[in-house]
Amino acid sequence: MTLAWPQGKLRHCGSFKPTEEVQWAWGRMRTVALALRAKIVVFQTPASFQPSGKNKKNLRKFFREADRGDFLLVWEPRGDWGEDEVRELCRELNLTHGVDPFKAGATFGKVRYFRIHGITGYRYRFNQTDLKALRAKCRGKCYCLFNNVSMWTDALSFQELIGERETNRGTTRGNSKELQGSGEEARDGVLTREFSQELVF
Repeated sequence: MTLAWPQGKLRHCGSFKPTEEVQWAWGRMRTVALALRAKIVVFQTPASFQPSGKNKKNLRKFFREADRGDFLLVWEPRGDWGEDEVRELCRELNLTHGVDPFKAGATFGKVRYFRIHGITGYRYRFNQTDLKALRAKCRGKCYCLFNNVSMWTDALSFQELIGERETNRGTTRGNSKELQGSGEEARDGVLTREFSQELVF
């Protein structure tokens, strides 16, 4: 979505600022998510969103006041955020910590949400050894979204590895899947036939 807003108005956007513009953007995003019957909304913050006192204050205010409905809200921070810091904020604000499991471990959340960007970059193609390692990381209820150039092929390869390929009746997004179970069940990939719509805000 492109907005023809003047620079003066755009300066009030981003970084969870307590502004009308940010609230308007969340309202629009929420409307789209509801229309798509999405379960999850992902908030990915760039490395420039540092763990400063001001940013943490704005983050707390936004999520405490946001009308989240029944959405699962995932926060994927980039940059110099410490594990303890992320864990405490996610616990306090009822957020799921979104991670690339090949780069970091999830610190908090009732489910796991993996955004897999490529081990050496977005052009990386996952081999069977990688996918087996990913399967081992999927404990409990886990969403996996491949976000690399070969996302479609890699997601299908992973789907085949965990035994979902033949029984899948259709997805809302081809490179995102949900695994549910624990222990051996999770490693074997219990099919739920529920696939996530992902919205990055």
